[in-house]
Amino acid sequence: MYGYINKFWSSILKHEEQSWNLEHTNCFENNFMVVKCFTNYHDNKEAILINPPMAGHHSNIAQTVIKNYVDNTDYAVYSIEWKAATQETKNYSIAEIVDSVGIAAFIVMSFEGEGPIHLAGLCQGGWAEAMWASLNPNSVKSLIVAGSPIDFVIDGGKCQDWLKVANNLYIQSIIDFNCGVWPGEYQLLGFKMLNPYERFFETYYKLWKSVCNEDNNTVNKWVRNNSWYEHIQDLPGKMVMEVCNNLFRNNDLINGKLYLDGRNVDLSKITCPVVAITGDDDDITLTRQCSAILDYVSTPEEHKKHYRIQHCGHIAIFISKPALDKWRDARNFIRGAI
Repeated sequence: MYGYINKFWSSILKHEEQSWNLEHTNCFENNFMVVKCFTNYHDNKEAILINPPMAGHHSNIAQTVIKNYVDNTDYAVYSIEWKAATQETKNYSIAEIVDSVGIAAFIVMSFEGEGPIHLAGLCQGGWAEAMWASLNPNSVKSLIVAGSPIDFVIDGGKCQDWLKVANNLYIQSIIDFNCGVWPGEYQLLGFKMLNPYERFFETYYKLWKSVCNEDNNTVNKWVRNNSWYEHIQDLPGKMVMEVCNNLFRNNDLINGKLYLDGRNVDLSKITCPVVAITGDDDDITLTRQCSAILDYVSTPEEHKKHYRIQHCGHIAIFISKPALDKWRDARNFIRGAI
C-alpha cells in the first residue's frame, strides 16, 4: 500500500519539462512568438501555418496535428509557438495577436513562394487566423478552425457563465496587482473551475486506480498530460480584457464591430474553402460557437464543411485518434475544393 501511495503522489508532483518532440527548425523569433518549420523548406510547395491556442499553456499541444500533416501530406508544415507575456509585451492586444499571425504567414510565404497558404487554428488560434484571413483574403488558400469560438455568445456555455461571475473589476484588479499581466495560475484556475469535479477529484481517482492496477502506461500518460496542463504561461493583461469584453461579452467579431488597426474585421471577406471541426462533448467551445463561421464567410456552399466528432472534448479535438481521422477528412475535402 505504501508503494502505491508513494507512486501516486510522486506522479502528481512530477512535472515534465515542456518542449517539442518533433524535429524542427526555428525560422523566426521575436519577444512574443517563435515560427517553427517541421519539414524541409520546399520552394513553391503548398504550405500550412498551424496556430496553437495562446491560452496559458505551452504551444506543443499542436504537436499531434502537426505530425499528422508531416506524415500524411507533402505540405511544408509550420507552426507558431507563443511565448509567455512579460513586462515588455503585457500591453499587447488582439491586434498584436493577429499581427503576429500575419508576420508568421509572411515568413512562411517568404520560404515557400508568394502564393496563398493554408491556415489551421486550434481554439484561440482559430479565431486569430480567421481575423487575419478576413483582412488578407488573397493570402489564404484554405482555413480550418478547430474548437475555435467564432460566435462567442450563441448557446451560452461555461465560459459565458464564468464571465457572469468574474466581472471586469475582478479581472482588472488581478491584472493591476500583477503589473499588467494575467497570471497563468489564474488562467489555469479558471479552466479548472469550469469542471471542478473532474479537475479536483475525478482525474486523481483515475490516477489512483491506474497506480493500484499497476498500469504504468496509463500512469505515464497521466503524468505527460498533467505536466502539460499544469505548465502555465502568463498572458498579456490588455489582450485578456479585450477578449473578455470585445469577444465573449459583446460578440464584436460576429456583430461587425471589431476593428484592428483601424480596419474592420469582416468574415464575409473570406472566400476560400473553410472547415470547422468540433467535438460534441466540448464544453469550452460549444459546437455552434465554432461552426458559426460557415454562416458568415462568403465561401461557396460546396466549399464549406463542418466535421463533428462524437464523444470528444475540447483538447481531444487536437490529440485523439477519432479527431485525427476528421482532420484527414478535412484535408481531403479541401484538396477537392481547390
